[in-house]
Amino acid sequence: MHITIKTLGFLAISSFVMSCGPSKKELSQYPQPTDTIVKMDAEDVPKKAARSAWIDLMHTGGEEGLDWNAIEYQNSKKGAEYKAELRKINANNEREGEWLADGLLKGTWREKGSIDQAGSILVTKYDEESDKIYCISAGGTLWKGGREGFSWEVLNQDYRFSNNLLEVYTNDDGSKRVIAAINGIPHISYNDGATWEMSDFSGGTAGGWSIFDNIKMADGSIFTLFRAGQNSNLRMYYSKDEGESWIRGATFFSSDTRNYSMNKPANSDDLYVIEQLSETSSMLHLWNKETESFEPFRQSMDIGFGENRQAILRGAYHQDSLKLYSVNGDNDFMMSVDTGETWTRLSTLQSNMWRVGFELLPSDPETMIYGEVNIYNTKSGGKQWFKISDWWEYYNDVFGKIHADIMDIEEYVDPEGNPFTLISNHGGISETRDGGTTMKNIGLVGLNVSQYYDVRTHPVDRKFVYAGAQDQGFQRGQFVSNGPESFEQVISGDYGHIEFTNNGEHLWTVYPGGSVSYYDDPKNGGPVAWYELVSETESVWIPPIVAHPDQTQNAVFLAGGKVDGGVGSSLIRLDYVNGEIIPTELSYDFRANSGGEISAIAFSPFDFNKMYVATTSRMVFLSTDGGETFERAETNTVGGHYLYGSCLMPSKIDPNVIYLSGSGYSGPAVFKSIDGGLSYQPMNEGMPSTLAFGVAPNEDESLIYAATEAGPYVYVVSEETWYPLTGQSTPNTRYWSVEFLPETNTARFGTYGRGIWDFEFEEFSVNSEDILADADISLYPNPTVDVVNIDLKEIGTAQVIIVDSQGKTMSSQQVKGTTTIDVVDWPSGTYYSNIQSEAGTLTKAFIKQ
Repeated sequence: MHITIKTLGFLAISSFVMSCGPSKKELSQYPQPTDTIVKMDAEDVPKKAARSAWIDLMHTGGEEGLDWNAIEYQNSKKGAEYKAELRKINANNEREGEWLADGLLKGTWREKGSIDQAGSILVTKYDEESDKIYCISAGGTLWKGGREGFSWEVLNQDYRFSNNLLEVYTNDDGSKRVIAAINGIPHISYNDGATWEMSDFSGGTAGGWSIFDNIKMADGSIFTLFRAGQNSNLRMYYSKDEGESWIRGATFFSSDTRNYSMNKPANSDDLYVIEQLSETSSMLHLWNKETESFEPFRQSMDIGFGENRQAILRGAYHQDSLKLYSVNGDNDFMMSVDTGETWTRLSTLQSNMWRVGFELLPSDPETMIYGEVNIYNTKSGGKQWFKISDWWEYYNDVFGKIHADIMDIEEYVDPEGNPFTLISNHGGISETRDGGTTMKNIGLVGLNVSQYYDVRTHPVDRKFVYAGAQDQGFQRGQFVSNGPESFEQVISGDYGHIEFTNNGEHLWTVYPGGSVSYYDDPKNGGPVAWYELVSETESVWIPPIVAHPDQTQNAVFLAGGKVDGGVGSSLIRLDYVNGEIIPTELSYDFRANSGGEISAIAFSPFDFNKMYVATTSRMVFLSTDGGETFERAETNTVGGHYLYGSCLMPSKIDPNVIYLSGSGYSGPAVFKSIDGGLSYQPMNEGMPSTLAFGVAPNEDESLIYAATEAGPYVYVVSEETWYPLTGQSTPNTRYWSVEFLPETNTARFGTYGRGIWDFEFEEFSVNSEDILADADISLYPNPTVDVVNIDLKEIGTAQVIIVDSQGKTMSSQQVKGTTTIDVVDWPSGTYYSNIQSEAGTLTKAFIKQ
């Protein structure tokens, strides 16, 4: 794949946090990742299917029939209950910070942003009385904000709300009642989203439901299409009491949701469902209010949606007649003026509509808007359609253009009686008042819903932070305060693993399908070189990379693929040489030897020839010759356990210890090797059945932090137990990445839907004779330029091993009393002093400038 990117400069947009909000001129100066096919390449149907398969494989490890969503629903419920208990425990805490992990740890959680790179918004609802917009973001957080876009606030992040179902009512006392779904089951809040209880929903199951079309009628009743599981037939439930109870109104004859669409024609109070019978024919159902049932209105109509297209039905009473609209399998835009008896082709669409379909504006039924990656409109009743803008135009005018991937389109009326339309997308929410001709982005300030696959802090200049996002590209920012920060989107698309080489001078990251980007100067500008993985059998949507352990080597190792194509999964070394990336394929084929693809890679920080690889087939391999040959480890992750290895993390203080994390639904989510990777034993006490995306030990490895599908966790080594690290303010969402920053004793988490969150450790209440107190040893000056002094005070003699941020041993010696170590020739960066004595062990970090 050939990609050309304009070089982009770093832009700090401090004006975004001003109360008056950003000007259009300021917003138009966002970085513009144009001249790139990155975004469109990721959004075609095969790539979307590959992403879905990748996420399922990570969770299930290939185990058929595993309903991991149902397990995570139970985890989410327990998480919400745990947060409620935390608030009680810490109610009288007057100091900053809170006791967590059953009172073993004290620390402070801080939200870090991004505040200006919103991720996906799934559904909106507007309450005219309060003039407020309600919405649900990817990751399941419920928000409320004003139409101006500068007053977004979280209503509830203790639960993970499903998409599609969201309604707002006014209680008798003027407060707001909100209806939403948790795990697809309707819930109700009587206090504007603060607390929730399950509605009386007779169809409730432990596994939850999927929700599709949702319609609110003039009398306030709600009609929603549900499905319980992939093979269950579609059902319609409705509520006549503002969401308190639900009645099953119909069961249809297929589980394929593409065969159905429900619609209330604009300016009417009728309710129709279109059902595809064959690729060329459908029937029309009409809701009978008296019998409270759907009745066949047209037994057969000459319109179908083909084998794979989504059924779409919209309509409006306009000029005293009902017009129904649909799109057939040939992408013809069709109209019926006789309630479906005959259909007339009006035009042929330029692209395939997504399930969001099109919104026919009640204020002007001749105006319609439909969405997919891009957005289109017509003001001629469907006779002519126009692309409003291409997705890439957004980056030159983020205020006036719309982000790609349309999720929801709804028209509302403001308190002055003026209609406006909200369009949810993968970059927040846009508002239009003229049928899409002009747009206003109202999600640019404070709608903190970034979806991050990976977050990494610069190894030397720690204020620089980098993130790989879902559909909001590769981002960077500077952390200069304790609060949320602005980020710059350098290039659009989806980016995952981030690795540094040459002590942070260079950066590598990966795009779906295995396109590796190289940044010669990660603090400024865009990528300068690319390598495209060629593979016929790759199931890892964003394949992992790992930096060469020798930081003098400007190289990474990529999970292949084969350099020349074909079947196989090998490691590929990528070197940046003279302006291009040179690939070298290592000989060992993991697919041939394990039946799976590479899912995690790591090097030993003590011996650069030792390499560890995990595969999608639940196997772990060890190499002692730099990756030329491998042997399979004896591990408990195989057999009855379905562990897709997501992360391998070798210890920086013990060459025999390696941590392995991944899918933990049929067994433990985290394992530990104490024999150099030859065998792995479970670390499962206290960890729920979940997927552990990654782990990160603190400097002395007394604590192991984990980013999981069920939230943040911490393993207290002295207790041999995992504890939830959830705080009172942390979101109940997917935590995808974690790294440890020793200089501030901080675990930095990247979440999928709520940006970056830092946990700053303050106090450890476990008394262990095996852990030295920080006050027992002095290390100074810190930062340093030429020497570092180590004062053991009353400790006596100790072995001191100093390693760099990649785990390379820089010094190892016996120390007594006070010792000076010359570091003048060491590269700038963070170093770790592991001090081992008869009194215990301690790791202290220092910075070489």
